[in-house]
Amino acid sequence: MNIIGSFEAIVGKDNVLTDDSVLSVYGGERSFVVYEKPLAVVKVHSGQEAEAVVNLALQESIPLVPVSSGGRHTSPASAPSVPGAVIVDLSEMKKIISINRAFCIAVIEPGVTYEELLPALAEEGLTINMPLSPKKNKSVVADLLEVNPRRNAATQWNYIDPMRCTEVTFGDGNRQFTGEAGGGVLDLEKQQAQGKWQINGAGPMMLDFCRILAGSQGTMGIVTWMSVKCEPLETVKKNYVVRADSFDALRGFAHEVLKWRFADGLFLLNGEGFRRLVSADAPAAPWQAVVEIAGREILPQMRVDQQESDISDLALKYGLKMFNAENIYGSSLQMALNRNVQSDGAAQNAARLFFVTTLAEVQEFESVVNNLAAESGYPAAELGIYVQPLHQGTSVQVEFWIPFNESSKAAAKTLFDKASKACAERHGYFARPYGTWADIAYAKDAESASLLSRLYEIFNPKGILNPGKLLAGKNNK
Repeated sequence: MNIIGSFEAIVGKDNVLTDDSVLSVYGGERSFVVYEKPLAVVKVHSGQEAEAVVNLALQESIPLVPVSSGGRHTSPASAPSVPGAVIVDLSEMKKIISINRAFCIAVIEPGVTYEELLPALAEEGLTINMPLSPKKNKSVVADLLEVNPRRNAATQWNYIDPMRCTEVTFGDGNRQFTGEAGGGVLDLEKQQAQGKWQINGAGPMMLDFCRILAGSQGTMGIVTWMSVKCEPLETVKKNYVVRADSFDALRGFAHEVLKWRFADGLFLLNGEGFRRLVSADAPAAPWQAVVEIAGREILPQMRVDQQESDISDLALKYGLKMFNAENIYGSSLQMALNRNVQSDGAAQNAARLFFVTTLAEVQEFESVVNNLAAESGYPAAELGIYVQPLHQGTSVQVEFWIPFNESSKAAAKTLFDKASKACAERHGYFARPYGTWADIAYAKDAESASLLSRLYEIFNPKGILNPGKLLAGKNNK
């Protein structure tokens, strides 16, 4: 059978790409793992086309890897782990289907980027809880499915917030709506005409399919639209910096800010991490907390002033001082929040080691990784460290940025491998087990691995969706 011709019959000849120059950008090395070059790229433009592509792949046992962000591709989840895979490219699905100001809900296709979504939301007086410095062509849907942390933990209802309902074609070839959208007709326009706005992500009935899709690296299904929770747009916004000589000196302050649900954004960076975010010559202490405060429709300046006063008092309680970032950095910090750290300029070659822990444990992990850097011949002074509180402060994601060039690559890889194992042994939780982390994460939790394997067999019974991910290939057919 002519596989390429069969895909062309579904999506059109112009939407099936086989040029080597196109295919090569999807493979290659990511986080020191070498991935395969795909057989072809198939561009889909609707849920119906995605469903047809999955069913063809089921018939012909063709591996599929869903991708919705534009290049440069950096996530291991978007790279083929097996030869002969076909990339299902959703990046041209650019429709912002609807925005409902009353319910603070937007429904978007997977090709929509933050750069495209934010202006459209602003026209309706809305915005969305943002990650740190998304790259220019990062898919919002992909970002949420990857469970990248949001900057404002205080308003994060759960780990997958602000994701709500989806249209998804599972690996068994069935297309359905999830969340409360799953309780209606399989037609989004008809649902919205009936006043149904895809607000609640749980469902249909007692099920919560979004929890299966989130963090699954495209192994459970291909999402072709998603509803996302929004929030009122700020009319006044200020950034502040609280500096300290160590992470532990900031820990009590950060804990109280989160406890009282203050601020509209809070994250912490070591000195090198801060310089990598803002600029190489930005003045930085060994550690700093970045505090974002926003005022919205009702008494916006009063809210900012009051929060500034309260948070400043918390800083003083711990012997710290809060500075207005604009007085020190001008607009460079705010600009940096809209720029991707891992994909710009010299930062392109940087491995990311990240896991979930608690505020109380961060200092220990910093010491462990610094010691391993010395053992590995890697300069610890070049490590950037980013700490992002999650889910109303119940936990944090700790992320080590390990930049390298050709001369330091071997040392960086040694550090990455050693630190991954050491942090797991000290109960760092690899909530997104990319690449070699899969073996580390699931070896520690046989019960979860067994459950995940069963879910994989239900939703991806022939193993065609992104084989080689999650359980390190144990489920590949």
